[in-house]
Amino acid sequence: MKEFLDYQIFRIGKITLEVNQLLLLIVFAVAVKYLLAFIKKIIYGNKKLDGSKKYTIYALVKYIIYILAIIGCFDIIGINISIFLAGSAALLVGIGLGLQNLFSDFISGIILLVDRAIKIDDIIEVNGMVCKVKEINLRTTTVLTRDQRNIILPNTEFTKNHLINWTHTDELARFDIKIGIGYGAEIDLAMQIMENAAQRNS
Repeated sequence: MKEFLDYQIFRIGKITLEVNQLLLLIVFAVAVKYLLAFIKKIIYGNKKLDGSKKYTIYALVKYIIYILAIIGCFDIIGINISIFLAGSAALLVGIGLGLQNLFSDFISGIILLVDRAIKIDDIIEVNGMVCKVKEINLRTTTVLTRDQRNIILPNTEFTKNHLINWTHTDELARFDIKIGIGYGAEIDLAMQIMENAAQRNS
């Protein structure tokens, strides 16, 4: 049994992966999955928090656990993170320069989750487009337009551009709609038609 557990699956330089390490990685991944499910159940079961706060707290906790889990996986395999980062500092600088926009989106995502300038189900206006926030991730945010189109926007769109949050402090919002009618049309009839149309729309 010991020989089976110590069996070397592959080796890259000084880094080796043995059967016991692989099994430990699987157990570790399952443990992280159940931990996230448990944390989600606790957060979403809290009746004192509204839906947007629950989403924000869980998203931040989830990403922190992911980072710690990745570090833990490296440790199980035997990779020293500090040496790895120091050895590839020049490479990371080059990658960082090439992926400035990507990193900017990640930072903007963290700002959105912490600052809560926009929340899930908020009605916002960005770049002249009125939409509803459906999902906020670290790099992108998914919004739903009034014609039922799901649009995925980079998070920098919300931190760099002018943004109107119609429901930031109140769920009720009023929009102005310009309607043109002919000069010879009956004003009272036109008003009645518009009122009827508005009342039929819940």
